[in-house]
Amino acid sequence: VRVELTKDEDAQAIFDVINSTGVRLTHADIIKNDIFRLLLERMGDSKESEAQVKDLHEELWAEVFLADADAREYWEKKSGKGDRQRPNIELLLHDFACIRGIYNPDEHKFEQLSKVYREAIKDFTKDQLIEFLKEIRAYAETYRKTFAVGRQDAYKYDDPVRRLVHILSELKINTFNPYVLKLVHEGRNAGGLSEESKKALSDLETLVVRAAIVHSIPCTKNYNKF
Repeated sequence: VRVELTKDEDAQAIFDVINSTGVRLTHADIIKNDIFRLLLERMGDSKESEAQVKDLHEELWAEVFLADADAREYWEKKSGKGDRQRPNIELLLHDFACIRGIYNPDEHKFEQLSKVYREAIKDFTKDQLIEFLKEIRAYAETYRKTFAVGRQDAYKYDDPVRRLVHILSELKINTFNPYVLKLVHEGRNAGGLSEESKKALSDLETLVVRAAIVHSIPCTKNYNKF
């Protein structure tokens, strides 16, 4: 297949949106491919390196996102509001990028997510790429445990995290997810949420509920101004 481009067209951008069968790739597909392609380059293009990268893919990506039917269903499930709905795996990668400081909501659009990752990792060493993947895996485990809230137990008052997450989910608000994810992940690593983090989550719940009641923030995107 021959694809002719004008001087103003980005060959990589066009290549990224299709795979060998002509199906559009997701941001998650592109980000994963970029990380493991670069990792293979850093390790040297050999059969031994390919085997090592395959093992790393299995351990740090497939075991989380492709482990079984339930995992695949969860990460492919879309969340959000209207045309802003995104697969959970892309919401995770967005939130992780915000936490890492490589994605700025004031400067970037969601459609630029894969480009943001590509720019961030382009000079990473092999060890930095592996550590980056380990961080994604760790945050993915926290994300699923935090944001996969069922209606049957979402309103237990003694579980402020799940209560808040349920409220955000019902109101279809994703804006605060990176903040919540960061606090919960830090608490998970420390053996529990600090009192400061609990208060921060409580204050956030108060803000969101009051805003919903009085309709002072009619559109979720306006939360970015706070």
